[in-house]
Amino acid sequence: MSVLFSKTLPETTQVLEGSGERLEVEISNPAEVASILWKHCTADEEGEYGDEVDIKFDGVRISQEDSADSGTYAIVFQELVMADDGKYICIAKDKKGEESRVEGDLVIEPLPDTARNLIKKKEHKA
Repeated sequence: MSVLFSKTLPETTQVLEGSGERLEVEISNPAEVASILWKHCTADEEGEYGDEVDIKFDGVRISQEDSADSGTYAIVFQELVMADDGKYICIAKDKKGEESRVEGDLVIEPLPDTARNLIKKKEHKA
């Protein structure tokens, strides 16, 4: 039996640059999950998505939170940067090797220049 998602990623999530965000999925049959893989791809100027690349979790700015018992899997961003903008894909592989996937867009809204300048001033003083 393939992996079944009971909660998928939203089609589009809009957040402000510098804020945190959690992208979460839930699987209704967690006992079937052999592995979970997260990928990210960005769009070019025409809006076409490029290659899917594995997300590099650093455990600080970007971390992965998995609860195999409850079937909840998430990416947690502490501080989003403009490079985080794009499509996120969760690929769940079952014990037979079959893949199920869900995807959603994360749209990062840039900070207004006034807010960006305030942040730079605070960082400079510290």
